[in-house]
Amino acid sequence: MTIVDAEELGGAITEKLAELFSETNLQGFPGNRAQYKVNAQETTELLVKAAAQYRLAADKLDTKKIEDLAKRW
Repeated sequence: MTIVDAEELGGAITEKLAELFSETNLQGFPGNRAQYKVNAQETTELLVKAAAQYRLAADKLDTKKIEDLAKRW
């Protein structure tokens, strides 16, 4: 995943969360929760994708490089 893709994913998550928790949506909650189920599921899927990308990035970290950087500080 490139930085651009990460930013796009982060932006999509932020937009979905803002929509999900907007004042308008929260006013009728919990009575209107079925109406927002799809949005909640989409948000969850985006968060799962982001977590997977974080795991991939963490797996790619070179422990030796991190140790070398820590020694410099």
